[in-house]
Amino acid sequence: MITETQELLLRLIEKNSFNNFSGPTVARDLRANQPLWRSVLMTRLVRPTYQSLENPLTTTRPPVSIYNEVDLLPLRHAPEDSYSADHLIIHAEPGQQDRLEALAQPWNADASCWILADEAFRGMGTTWRVVKDFAREDRVLYVMWWD
Repeated sequence: MITETQELLLRLIEKNSFNNFSGPTVARDLRANQPLWRSVLMTRLVRPTYQSLENPLTTTRPPVSIYNEVDLLPLRHAPEDSYSADHLIIHAEPGQQDRLEALAQPWNADASCWILADEAFRGMGTTWRVVKDFAREDRVLYVMWWD
């Protein structure tokens, strides 16, 4: 079942079409194949997907400007009823990774990769140990990028 929040995210994906990326096609395919995925997000990556754990009180990393922490480009395009994003991240259902990758193949991403459970769940604020249906080395997040 597609939740109200997921439907809103799919609607944002539909608004995004550029170069080889067709938002309406991707959203349609995702809706028709919902048993392959748990959640989807179209975004822009500013920092790597995963950062080493740091204590903000003791880190020696220098402070950075907001534009190095948050991607603000969607704010510029929102008044034009547009949503700027170039990375699609799909949280796969266990055992559906190969079918999900096959579904996404015609979308013509310029690059794609899988994020394994250990890194994926850490990035989502939990651990693979808590999520019992994935093993540590399972493929969890399918990340695609269009130029």
